[in-house]
Amino acid sequence: MLDRKTYLISASLGPISSRSREMLDGYLDAWATKGAPDHVWHEDIFPAMARLKSSFAALAGCDADEVAITTNISIALSTIASCLDLSGERNRVVLSELDFPTDGHVWIAWAAKSGAKIVWLRSPDGLTIPLEAYD
Repeated sequence: MLDRKTYLISASLGPISSRSREMLDGYLDAWATKGAPDHVWHEDIFPAMARLKSSFAALAGCDADEVAITTNISIALSTIASCLDLSGERNRVVLSELDFPTDGHVWIAWAAKSGAKIVWLRSPDGLTIPLEAYD
């Protein structure tokens, strides 16, 4: 489909790019031919994850060991939230109405457990949030 159209909304079930399809096919081939999970993880998946982390680190201007890969943003945010003590004075979580909806759900759940306060920023134009609003 992507060779015929430009697909602009790619939530969790968007069309798969050719490159992603090649990677998935490679994973399935490794799983089918190597059988034992340890070989697939150590010979295929972990090296591919290391390459991905290195590529993203170069893009983000950090080291690969500072990049964590998770299955989705909700799990990433839940992991981060679980590391924070939101019960003290520094208990505000600032979100915007333009954030992906599940971002808010994660923080609302953690606020209920921890006593944190959620601050919602509104977009003046429906497209952006001024950087100064986060101060």
